[in-house]
Amino acid sequence: MLKDRLDNYKNFAAIVQAWATVIAIVVGGGWTYLHFKNQRIEEPRLRLEAAVEALPFAEGKQLVNVVEDVRNSGNTQILLRSGTIILRRILPLPPKAEFLGESSSAVIRPEEDVDVWSSEIKEQYSWKEGEFPMEPGESERVIAKFVIPCSIQVVEVIGFFSDKPFDPNGIGWRSFSVVDLSKGTSPPSCKKQKS
Repeated sequence: MLKDRLDNYKNFAAIVQAWATVIAIVVGGGWTYLHFKNQRIEEPRLRLEAAVEALPFAEGKQLVNVVEDVRNSGNTQILLRSGTIILRRILPLPPKAEFLGESSSAVIRPEEDVDVWSSEIKEQYSWKEGEFPMEPGESERVIAKFVIPCSIQVVEVIGFFSDKPFDPNGIGWRSFSVVDLSKGTSPPSCKKQKS
């Protein structure tokens, strides 16, 4: 009788242990799935970083070399289809933006004030589907070279890359950096002219 009772407790304990294992597996699997979805682990991720260098060119001109480091920092392959590197003049102010120098404070919105900030040049790239695949962890360099007057001292460099064919308002990855060409990166021939 004691032995039967002990066997019943063992059977009951085995059943409880089996159910606890099933519940732990279901809860752990659900947590993992939600974590996977919330972290968007399966979504593509791209990291852009621009390196800018100004080099001597012709008299009164400088060559601005932009090297955009494009790195797939996600866990999935990305098939890039389009890219753009834009060099936008910030200083000296474009003629239509000179009113900003007179105000005590202002917000500069080049994307909205296209007429004011139209002094930009761009290099656009497009790739056929499957032509520019990037595996997770892989990086590539996309290079653009711009010739600008030595009078331009500060520029904004904008990088935009997408896994869709070119669409200026499309979804993709962007990088922004402001570069002061008058501090160290400007070629000596331009520094002489600015003095």
